[in-house]
Amino acid sequence: MKRTILPLALGVGLVTLHSCGGSDAGTADLPPLDTVRWGQADCSILKGGVAFHLDYELGGQHQGSDVVRITGDELDCTACAAEGLTQGEVSCYESGPGHFTIKAVKSDDKGNSRAWKGEVVNGVYSGEMNVSRADGSSSVYLFNGRAEN
Repeated sequence: MKRTILPLALGVGLVTLHSCGGSDAGTADLPPLDTVRWGQADCSILKGGVAFHLDYELGGQHQGSDVVRITGDELDCTACAAEGLTQGEVSCYESGPGHFTIKAVKSDDKGNSRAWKGEVVNGVYSGEMNVSRADGSSSVYLFNGRAEN
C-alpha cells in the first residue's frame, strides 16, 4: 500500500512530537546500562518503574527526543499531559532473558493517541510509535533509545 503524507499532517505530527519531548531527552548524559540487570530482565522490571530515553525518526530524519516512563501498567511521556493524553495502557510479552516486547498507548477521549510498539533487548527499546489525531490523520515514527538503568 502506497503511503502519502500530506505536508499539513506531517507538520502537525512534528509539532505534536516536539511538544511531547523536546530535544534534551537523549542518552548522552546517562550512566552506562547495568548489563547484568538488563541481560536478565523480563516484564517484571516494569513494576518498579522504568524510564526510556527515546529518539524519534521520520523519513530518515531525527524528529526529536522523549522520555517514556512505565510503572506497572501506567504510562507517561514527557509533556503528554499538556497534550491532553491522560489515558494509558501497557502490555508486555516476554521472549527470553533480557528480551521482551512492550506495547503501550497514551490517548485522550477525542481520538488523539500515541502508540508505542517495540522490543527491549538488554535495556535498549526500539520500534515504532504511531501518532493518531482526531481528524483521522496519523504518522508513524521509528524510535530507538535506552533505559535510565
